[in-house]
Amino acid sequence: MGKSLKDYGLQHICRSEDILVQRTRDVIDALDAPIPEACNAARKQLNNELRTAYKCIISHVKRKKPGLFFIDGLGGIGKTFLYCALYAKVCLLNQIVLPTATSGIAASNIPTGRTAHSRFKLLVDCGQSFTCNVGKQSSVASLIKEISLIIWDEASMARRENIESLDLLLRDLCLPDVPFGGKVVVFGGDFRQTVPIVPKKSRQEIIGYILVSSHLWPLFTRFELTAVYPNISTQSIHPSFFAERVILTPRNEDVDLINSKLIDKFFGDVCIYKNFDSVIDDHCNIYLIEFLNTLFPRGMSPHELILKLNCPVILLRNLDPSSGLCNGTRLICKIFMPNAIQYEISTGFSKGEYVMLPRINLRPSESSGYPFQF
Repeated sequence: MGKSLKDYGLQHICRSEDILVQRTRDVIDALDAPIPEACNAARKQLNNELRTAYKCIISHVKRKKPGLFFIDGLGGIGKTFLYCALYAKVCLLNQIVLPTATSGIAASNIPTGRTAHSRFKLLVDCGQSFTCNVGKQSSVASLIKEISLIIWDEASMARRENIESLDLLLRDLCLPDVPFGGKVVVFGGDFRQTVPIVPKKSRQEIIGYILVSSHLWPLFTRFELTAVYPNISTQSIHPSFFAERVILTPRNEDVDLINSKLIDKFFGDVCIYKNFDSVIDDHCNIYLIEFLNTLFPRGMSPHELILKLNCPVILLRNLDPSSGLCNGTRLICKIFMPNAIQYEISTGFSKGEYVMLPRINLRPSESSGYPFQF
């Protein structure tokens, strides 16, 4: 009721040195949270972009300086990896971190993660009230007052009312005049993916429900993650580095665009190979060579193949499966010659072996849909 034993002259029955009496069970559990070895190791494996965000956030935590951050990046680019590193470091500082996420699946990717609705008692129906169902004398309130860092993954999927509700809760429990009560808060997500679910609203109307439409958005420091292959422009990367990483996309147009961007950043001089197109039985020369060069049949390389030393490539034909040369084999370019290229096999049981591949005549399959053969 806002009173203490001291108000009634009974302070002598409390032991001031008994710190555990002043702590709630939630605070004790948060301080004793385990640190998985993978999270601890993640702190030493961050690339340059992740390390920049990591150092900035941890600096705010150590100095107890308020901070709002948003980690923006495509799926699979390393956001969860960064969260795990932050979790491990804050726990090692003997401070409390609350990992949350909009969805249960995303929350399960971070140690002790819970959904934001469960952790902060957010109302499911935001239209009724912005108030979180947290009492000032509750154990959850005691926990929130003690935290040093809040992580909210997939915040791009959350309605801005939920995030504004958290802001009001933290202001109410901590510093009323500072955004999010002066806590260090890290949001993350990808606005290119799933947007908040708002019934009976068009896509244009839903834009008004996302975080970027909130009055809080200008207060965030944004870190945009772009590098799946960090330091790709340096010579320090071992060729086997690429055997453990891959970018997946369902469209060939996106494949060509990504390849073009990455090869530009790759270290070394460019070597260009062009194919020689010709139509079979085209006695009247109906189809121009320039037109043939613009065609991109599936399962075949582009007209202009741009390569660099030690860049990765994928074999598109079953040339010699018994020797490891089959469709999908990943290779590393080693020596370029006018009509052949020497590669090192980087995957499979033939990993490390060198092979020489010459120019090969190829014909698109009939299922490609062209009215002629070339």
